Amino acid sequence: MPFIPAPNIVMAEILAQKDGQLIENRVMVNVGHEPIAADLTALANEFTSWCNLTYRTLLPADVTITGIKLTSLHEVNAVQLQTALALVGTVALPAAPNETTYCISLRTGVSGRSARGRFYWLGLALANIGTTNRVGALFRTNATAGVQSLINQLNAVATPWMIVSFFSGGIARPGGPVYFPVVTATTTDDIVDSQRRRRPGIGS
Repeated sequence: MPFIPAPNIVMAEILAQKDGQLIENRVMVNVGHEPIAADLTALANEFTSWCNLTYRTLLPADVTITGIKLTSLHEVNAVQLQTALALVGTVALPAAPNETTYCISLRTGVSGRSARGRFYWLGLALANIGTTNRVGALFRTNATAGVQSLINQLNAVATPWMIVSFFSGGIARPGGPVYFPVVTATTTDDIVDSQRRRRPGIGS
């Protein structure tokens, strides 16, 4: 697929491993200008802080956050930075299978599917699943609050989390990507979700 530039946007990838499988979360951030190396360094610090103080405290011990990769989407062959981390999840309880996850919905205050996003938790402890196929109320609350804290943290340093819509109706948007600032993290139900490509031997 040809590269489609997204001016001012940095793609942040939270890289991790679970049971030897490479997994990740992606977050799009708007720095308000053509990204430079200093922007990537600052964002790496923000994401590292959130992963260390918030994210890993809600992840099982079989998940290790291994780094933050930041790539400018402003143009092809733009600046990029990757850091190395070893942040192990602190929930020392038996873990659910790799493909078992939970979806946090990202809302922008604008209607339409293009203006919504999803954040799939990197891993669940079996204790997070209160009953068969459903997460417990406490985890649901804590996970939602955790993602909201990242939204707030990025807003506080003027690099807001964005939903970047490259396509509409299956075709590239003729005027280029459209951006929707993420305002709220929420959940729509308590049912666990699945990410098949996170199964060992299936994905990366």
